[in-house]
Amino acid sequence: AEGMIGQNTEEIEKSKRVRAANYKMDPNDTDGQLKAQYGRLLPGAMKKMMKLLEMGRDDVFLDIGHGIANTCLHAAFCVGCEARGIEVVNDRHSIGEVFCSQMLNYNREHQSPRPIGKIDLRLGQLEDPEHREFLTKNVTRAYVNNFNGVFAERSTKNGQKWFLDDYIAGLFAEMKPGAIMITFHPLSLGLDKDQALALRRKHGLNASENASFYSFEKVFLGKAYKTVKWNQRSGNQNDINVYKYRRLAQPHGEDAVFLCSNPQCENAINEIPIPATIENEEGRYVMNHCKCRYSPKNLRRRSGKGASNESSEADD
Repeated sequence: AEGMIGQNTEEIEKSKRVRAANYKMDPNDTDGQLKAQYGRLLPGAMKKMMKLLEMGRDDVFLDIGHGIANTCLHAAFCVGCEARGIEVVNDRHSIGEVFCSQMLNYNREHQSPRPIGKIDLRLGQLEDPEHREFLTKNVTRAYVNNFNGVFAERSTKNGQKWFLDDYIAGLFAEMKPGAIMITFHPLSLGLDKDQALALRRKHGLNASENASFYSFEKVFLGKAYKTVKWNQRSGNQNDINVYKYRRLAQPHGEDAVFLCSNPQCENAINEIPIPATIENEEGRYVMNHCKCRYSPKNLRRRSGKGASNESSEADD
């Protein structure tokens, strides 16, 4: 595919078409964020990430912010599953479509074509309700390169109430039980199952599988220089960790719910399941909270610190 385009991947990544949005978004792409940092996983780390996602041919893979589509192509060609992607930067999306069409053509003309999954790349904003079904229906595995707050405070305009990460959290909660999402920056989803059960136990409340809709695990992916390509100087020794979220089955049904942990709240005492998501003032799904306001709420914090599962909310 590189040969047919006339440039290799690194040359394409250095081009203005890919890099321009690192510094300033084209207003024709979106007015919802200031910039969109580009980055990709190196092949070895890509393989490890697919293993962490526990991917198989029957999965439906989603890349939120697909860039030039290398992750979707890896999933479709190497795993053989359906792969979906959404990208807000038109130039990156266009390059991804060229890569995709050239690789599909090459595979079709090969004497031993590889069985590959369907590839569906979409240009658009992840927070747009128009794309909600595309981003959630039948999706079983999802990946988000939101490293170091690039979908949070680093790209948000002053005065905005919600981060892109808030909408990603809502999308994950709308996925069906069994779905797995891997992110590079932790999401604010309320308490995970272990935290919720520990807090309910501390407050003398009954344990319940409805306490939380997900489990959480922080995983070491590798050293930066072997793992990621953020920029032309990606040679450092920093550890790169990812955050693995799994949607859990609950007695309440397929829709995600949680329980309040306030010992003074009737919802908590009576084990009333609370829907995990709610539509905000713009009709977009974000994380819900109990009416007593005790349970963790997903409004972002400007500093970006503590707005994650690594906070001390479970100790309150």
